[in-house]
Amino acid sequence: MPSRAFLPLIAGAVLTAGAAFAASAPYAEAKLAAPLPAPKTVVLGGLEWTCSADACIATPKGSVASWSTMYGCKKVSGAFGALASYNTRGLVMSAGDLAVCNKVAATKTASQ
Repeated sequence: MPSRAFLPLIAGAVLTAGAAFAASAPYAEAKLAAPLPAPKTVVLGGLEWTCSADACIATPKGSVASWSTMYGCKKVSGAFGALASYNTRGLVMSAGDLAVCNKVAATKTASQ
């Protein structure tokens, strides 16, 4: 059984490791269903989304909107096209939710 004297040290190590991971990981990522012909960058809700081919990465640009995962996915899908995957802050979108999200891209494409 660990001594109580070590508990603050263990907690500090866990928090430091978590902060280091958060600093190195992108805020959000997406994979497009079809690659883009040229790289594209769009700012959505305080996140700068940069997509090249079929890979997209988001980094904060100022204040980040507190959108739900679904709403954020719909904004990205509307800006770049149908998505094959989407995750934000470690939350990975399920296949069923991704299909709902992609309806925005399909509707936008049909109206153009």
